[in-house]
Amino acid sequence: IVLYGESLGSGVAVQIAAMRPVGALVLDSPYTSMLAMARRNYPFLPVGPLLADRYESDRVIAGVTAPVLVLHGVLDTVVPVAMGRALYAAANEPKKLAIFPAGSHSDLDLHGAIDVMRAWLAALRRPE
Repeated sequence: IVLYGESLGSGVAVQIAAMRPVGALVLDSPYTSMLAMARRNYPFLPVGPLLADRYESDRVIAGVTAPVLVLHGVLDTVVPVAMGRALYAAANEPKKLAIFPAGSHSDLDLHGAIDVMRAWLAALRRPE
């Protein structure tokens, strides 16, 4: 089973992968936590007490033992690429980071993300 989480779904995918054994985890435009996103978008609100589900992927990803692929676009104005880089840094090996210089939030398929993901999955299936 390969879990694929895009944007909002990336938090759910990380949570599941940390709780259940999976073959691999693919994170497309992932955020570090809902709290970080809320603070970024609503700096004038006390968002901490308002969030019931924080999806703290930056804290939970260390519990993921499956291989992790992080895909992110430099031009993403919804979720900053720095969040994808931070999740990659916090993930266990084996892991891969694919940054797309011309990619934004939901167009990474147009910049080669599908090919990157296919090649990565194929490499996972090859015996050492």
